[in-house]
Amino acid sequence: MNIELSLILPAYNAAQVLQAELPGIIRFLQAQGIDYEIIVVDDGSKDLPLTREVCLANGCIFAGLSTNTGKGAALRKGFSLASGAIQVFTDCDLPFAYANLLEVYQTLFKGKADLVIGDRTHPASKYYLEINHLRKWGSNLIAGIGSRILQGHISDTQCGLKGFTRQTAAQIFPKTQSNRFGIDFELLFLATKQRFSIHRIPVELRVSYPSTMRLLKDGPFTVWEIISAIVIHGDRRMGG
Repeated sequence: MNIELSLILPAYNAAQVLQAELPGIIRFLQAQGIDYEIIVVDDGSKDLPLTREVCLANGCIFAGLSTNTGKGAALRKGFSLASGAIQVFTDCDLPFAYANLLEVYQTLFKGKADLVIGDRTHPASKYYLEINHLRKWGSNLIAGIGSRILQGHISDTQCGLKGFTRQTAAQIFPKTQSNRFGIDFELLFLATKQRFSIHRIPVELRVSYPSTMRLLKDGPFTVWEIISAIVIHGDRRMGG
């Protein structure tokens, strides 16, 4: 069977969330008639054994990191296992409307872009009004820094919904270095540097679980990872 869609979900202490949310997305993908695989990568959680059980019970591919390393490390592991023609990652609580995921898939499947990313700042998005002010402020701050570095080409670097063709993912992910939340910026930095076409779509918040990102601890570290990505990969220009 040729896999059309790989859905990669990084997870941390999320067994109960996955147990609640996996059946819904599975029913949705089956209803679309898409040949899919769901890959869950546990990032060294305390509940890793239960997460494995939940994943296997729902027919998902499971991988576990031995220690808590971060979102970036979990995504690299997940994408190394993916076989789909289209490869998408989002948060394990599946926070965005299923229709947003379908739009990412369809846009890539039709060859309209190399990458498709959710944009919470898009005028048609229904997101920021639904979350608390502190989380909104922190997200806007980090995304704003990333946007300025990318010269305004992308206004929301940190949205947790991004999709790639298999060829694009294979050219970008092995080059990434960020282990934590800086991975979102680094992927777009590399994509822009390599002149891949990037398409933005509006997103709608479906559910809102507590974020695993701790603003005071992870915020500064994410900024450091953004700076590190620039140092490691050079300037934004092709061949820079």
